[in-house]
Amino acid sequence: MANLPNLYRRGNIWRYRRRVPHDIQDNIGRKEFLKSLNTADYSTAVRRYRTVCNNVEQIIAEARGVVLNDTTERYTVIHKSDTHEPQIKAPPTSDDDGLRTLIQTVVEEVLSVSAPRKPSLTLDELYHRYMDDPARSRSRKTIMTYQSVYNVLMEIFGDDKPIGDIDREDCRQFMNVVRHLPANAKKRFPRKSLVEISELAKERRMKPMAPLTINKYVNKLSAMLNWAVEEELLDHNPAIGLKVADPIHAQDKRLPFSDHQLIKIFEGLADKFGAEYWVPHIGLYNGLRLNEICQLNVEDVVQKDETWCFNITCETDRGIDDKILKTKASERVIPIHPQLLELGFMRYLKQFEKNTRLKLFPDIKLGTTGYRSDTFSKRFARFLKSIDADAPKTSFHSFRHNFRDALREADVRHEIAMQLGGWADGSRGKSAQLFYGKGFTIKAVLTELNKVRYVMLNDIRP
Repeated sequence: MANLPNLYRRGNIWRYRRRVPHDIQDNIGRKEFLKSLNTADYSTAVRRYRTVCNNVEQIIAEARGVVLNDTTERYTVIHKSDTHEPQIKAPPTSDDDGLRTLIQTVVEEVLSVSAPRKPSLTLDELYHRYMDDPARSRSRKTIMTYQSVYNVLMEIFGDDKPIGDIDREDCRQFMNVVRHLPANAKKRFPRKSLVEISELAKERRMKPMAPLTINKYVNKLSAMLNWAVEEELLDHNPAIGLKVADPIHAQDKRLPFSDHQLIKIFEGLADKFGAEYWVPHIGLYNGLRLNEICQLNVEDVVQKDETWCFNITCETDRGIDDKILKTKASERVIPIHPQLLELGFMRYLKQFEKNTRLKLFPDIKLGTTGYRSDTFSKRFARFLKSIDADAPKTSFHSFRHNFRDALREADVRHEIAMQLGGWADGSRGKSAQLFYGKGFTIKAVLTELNKVRYVMLNDIRP
């Protein structure tokens, strides 16, 4: 990207700024030229920059030739017939104010240079164009969130509101409706509109959705408007940076299960079978995310270097093709913890040897959001309550916190720990093991994984 003087980017939009030399600021009537180039595309910005820059430099050059005395000549504006670019010529005058006025007229005309605006779309048209963009791929859950955003927008503004009329205050109005909505708003108040529910919930001081969820809605609106800027349908995104504060730090949103909870949970699992038994065990001993476990195909249990492994991938050969991964770092092949093998996991797997096209846990059905984890999460929450092991800030995801603590306690090498959990390395933005060399052997990873132990569970047997 060339380094062009006076061209800079603010938000997504390229802009032009040129300071006026001190000796001619009085002549021109301003200290700087400032112009939005009305585009997020660099190539388009460069073309518009050159036109504006050339004309501004011409004004500065002409203004430097002005002598403010009784014989000063007044500037007027003419245009070339072929280019319609502003030109300056000097008929006689002695009026200094007239000189400044006419130079300012030239300035305003120069700074009005921009591409012709496209007709403004309505909110409804923008939503459907954005959602139909073939360059973007979205999960069913994400599509449902966008649909909720669309519903709120339609209730507040209607489907015929031009997107060019949307300003910061409109975006704040949207956020203020969303931030008072309770969870499952439509299920709780099926006969009321979302705007009415928001007002009612505010009056009754009902518990709203979590800040993370509220910001997810606002981010989806911002993503749509960003897309409109990229498509040159808007000059700027009025929702950029808009969010509600989250008073709870990310690391405090979920806690690991206490030793007391773990004992209760795994004693309660002793008489369970199938998914009810194995999903929590895999969560604790291998640290997999809940959806990674629930969506496993039978074919995803593989042997590598004579070691049984879980193949965490979106790829499907013979099984059901509906898998979703959270990040690129989530894709990995990791050994099955020896404790799971000792508990009889391979005996469980043996029942599928004649039908390898099934899910590993076929009784976990697909949820309405496209995630099997949604179904199992509710079942597990009921199980925790049934054995009196539920507590604030703990859920199935707490197993991953227990697993991470166990990795630290066992002093497992950092890169292997990141690989086991499918965590991104914060210093690089992606898993460290993706970049250099061949990575660790399965045997080396298994050796480290085998260090993970939970001594409080030693006396619990199936």
